[in-house]
Amino acid sequence: MHSVQEYRDLIQWTALHRACSYMTIGSFAGLIADYFETFDLEVAYIWPSRRSLVKSIYFTSRYMVFFDIPIAIYYNCASKISPQLCHFALVTSTVSVIFGTIVSEAILFLRVSALAGSKRSMNTCLSIYFAFSVACLIAAYIWFITSVKLIPSPLPQLIGCLAAEAYLTPITVGFVIILVNQFVAMGLSLWLGYRRHRHSKNFPLISIFYRDSTGYFIFLSVISVVNVVISVGGPPQSRHFLTIPQRVLNSCISTRMVLHLREASRTELGLTVQGHVPSIVFARSDASEITTIHSVA
Repeated sequence: MHSVQEYRDLIQWTALHRACSYMTIGSFAGLIADYFETFDLEVAYIWPSRRSLVKSIYFTSRYMVFFDIPIAIYYNCASKISPQLCHFALVTSTVSVIFGTIVSEAILFLRVSALAGSKRSMNTCLSIYFAFSVACLIAAYIWFITSVKLIPSPLPQLIGCLAAEAYLTPITVGFVIILVNQFVAMGLSLWLGYRRHRHSKNFPLISIFYRDSTGYFIFLSVISVVNVVISVGGPPQSRHFLTIPQRVLNSCISTRMVLHLREASRTELGLTVQGHVPSIVFARSDASEITTIHSVA
C-alpha cells in the first residue's frame, strides 16, 4: 500500500514532468522559428566565407541543438519505455547539451579575444580560464549522470522515465559555472570595447558589440540566475526545468552574434554578399579596427 504522501509526491512529480515537457517542446518551436528568421543571413554571410575556426564553431552551435533537443523531448514525453532506454536517452541528451553549451560559450569568449586583439597575455589567460571552466562543467555533469538511478514508472502512460535517485548538486554547480562565464565574458567585452574602441569612427560595428555585450549577455545571465535559484530552492523534480530553454537560447544568441557582426562589417566596408566573402579586407585607413572585430566572425 502506498501512503497518502507518496501519492501526493507522485501527483506533484507528474505535474512538474508535464510542465517540463511543454517547456521543452516550446523551446524547440522557438528554435525552429529563430532558424527560419535568420536563415537568409546565414546564407548571405556564413556560407560564402572561407573555412575558419569561427565558421566551424558557428555551424556546430547552430545545428547540434537540432540533435539534442529532440532526444530531450523523447526523454520527457515518451511513454512505456524501459529504464535502460531512459538512461541511454538521458546520457545522450545530457552529453549533447553540455557539448553544445560549451560550443556556444566558446563563441562568447572568441568575441572577447577579438576585442583583445593581439594581446597574447590576455588571450592566454582567456584560454586557460575557459579550459578550466569547461573541465569543471564536464566533471559536474559526469558526477550527475553517474548518480542517476532510473526505475520503472508507476504511471508509464504519463511518465515514461522516473529517477528514483540522483545527486542534484552538480546541476547547480553547472548552472553557476555557466553564469560566471557569462558575467566574465560580458565584463571583459564591455571593458575592452570601451578601452580599445571608444574613439572609433566605425560606430555601427562597435554598437553591435555593445548591444550584444549588454542586451544578449544580460538576457542569458537572467535565465542562468533563475536556473540557479530553482536548482537551489525548488523541489528536486524542477532542478532541470529551464535547462533546455537555456540551451536553446545559448545557441540562438551566440549564432546571432556572429551573424550580426558579419552583417555590420560588410555594411561598414561597403561590401556585397554575392560571391566569395574575404575574411580580411582593408578598405580604409581605420579598417584595422574592423579587421580586429571581424576576426570573430
